[in-house]
Amino acid sequence: LECQSTADGTMEIRMWEYDAQIALMNKEYRDGVLYVKFPDSAVIYLRSNSNTPDELKICICVGKKEIFYEIPILKVKNYTLDEIFEKQLWMLIPFYIFRYEKEFRKINGDEERLHSLRMEYENVAARLDQECQSGRMKPITGGALCELANNVVKKLASKYDNVEKEVTEVMGGKVLNYRSKEIFREAMEKGLEEGRLEGSNQKTVELVTKKYQKGDSVSKIAEDLLMSVEEVEEILGKMTVSQ
Repeated sequence: LECQSTADGTMEIRMWEYDAQIALMNKEYRDGVLYVKFPDSAVIYLRSNSNTPDELKICICVGKKEIFYEIPILKVKNYTLDEIFEKQLWMLIPFYIFRYEKEFRKINGDEERLHSLRMEYENVAARLDQECQSGRMKPITGGALCELANNVVKKLASKYDNVEKEVTEVMGGKVLNYRSKEIFREAMEKGLEEGRLEGSNQKTVELVTKKYQKGDSVSKIAEDLLMSVEEVEEILGKMTVSQ
């Protein structure tokens, strides 16, 4: 899958090179004939308009025969949030902000539009949480998507402070939460593999303590670290006694 913001005439060449390499890697001989199967590739266009085609076309000339190799184009602005999550097109999430690119100037100076944009990204964050909790997505993937979304909006909306602020406040916080969850899981897995739960328990205590000292509530800590409220309260209770 190749991602590009504007057409420059080189995409077809790169896609042909990528796909031909993959086809040759998966080649097979049958009855003395070499078979190569080209992958189901696609191109993501971050920006598009009425003149943007629905596919890239490559004409392969063999003698007097012409074979057209067609590669579909996915246009970010054509996908709603519901479609992105229903079809699990998660790689589009970091570029979702491109839908609003032409409206940045208006949004930046309009409190109502800024609030609406923030709510849109609160929805994105909530749905990423749902994907992780259901097991369809790993926390590390959720964190990576949030971090990429942060990086994209910082570049794209660098001249529009309010737009950048609303999105990064939401997605930036999620990056830290997902990292905490992943550290917790890794610690638990490592402890179980080596038969030493003490190390993983210590990491859990450290994470709970840090989040509590930052002002997070018991219920929020439990949710972020995939623990029960009782487990968090037990750790905090022991911490109070030791002090």
